[in-house]
Amino acid sequence: MTTEDYEPTDFLVLQTREGGFISDLVGDAQSNKIIERINDAVAPAYEEAQAPSTDDKVNLVEEAERRRKHYKAGAQEPISYEKMVETPDARLTRAYGDRSIAKEFDQIASAIRARQNDGSLVEIDFHPGRALPTFVFDYHTSVSFHKIVSTRTLGDPVEIPITLRALDSGGGIISKAKAHNLISGKEFNLFIHTERGFSSLRKYLSKRAPKPFKIVACPVLEYGAYDLDAGDMYFIAISKESE
Repeated sequence: MTTEDYEPTDFLVLQTREGGFISDLVGDAQSNKIIERINDAVAPAYEEAQAPSTDDKVNLVEEAERRRKHYKAGAQEPISYEKMVETPDARLTRAYGDRSIAKEFDQIASAIRARQNDGSLVEIDFHPGRALPTFVFDYHTSVSFHKIVSTRTLGDPVEIPITLRALDSGGGIISKAKAHNLISGKEFNLFIHTERGFSSLRKYLSKRAPKPFKIVACPVLEYGAYDLDAGDMYFIAISKESE
C-alpha cells in the first residue's frame, strides 16, 4: 500500500460511552469505500453463521485420495503453477482479501467464545452513508463464525517444480514435508496422506544437493483463499514428467 492508500483507512476513535463498552470510530467520505469492502467480506460468513450448523466438515485426506485417483485415471489434468500465478482465479484473489478481513472479526469474536456462553456479546455497526445490518456476535454466532472462516478444502491440482528441504513421517496418518517452490522462491508445507506417496519422495531428499523435480499437488484453501507464494499443499503424485 502507498501512503495515499492508508489515508482513507484512518479513523478517529471517540471517547467510550456507557452501556457496556461502546467505542465510536469516525472516518471521512473516502472511508465509506473501506467500510463497504469490510461489510461485503464479513456479511456472507456472518449470514452463514446464523443458519443451523450441519457439522459436515471436509475430510482433507479423503479429498486428497479422491483427487489422486482422478489424476492417476487421467480424469483431471493439473494446471501449471506459472499459469495459476499469471492468471489467478478472480474468486481466489478476492477470497484472499475476504479471509484476511474475516479473520480480524474472528479475533474480535474470540473474546466472546472464551467466555463460555455467559451472555456477553459484541455488536458492530457500519454507517457508510446508508443503512447496513448490525453484526451481533453472541457465543453461538462466534463459534459458528470461527468454524466457517477456518474451513479448509482442497483446490484443483497444480504442477509445481520444487526441491525437498525436509521429510517427516510424523507417526500418524498424515506425513509432512518442507518443500521449496522453485518459482516463487518460498518454502511451503506439503502434506502426504499415503505411505506410497511418502516413499516416492525419499529419493529426492538431499541436504547437500537437493534434486529439482515436479510434483502434482492440491492447494489447501482456507475460507476459499490461498497464499499463491507459500500456501500449504496436499501431495497427489510426482509429475509424470519427473517419473
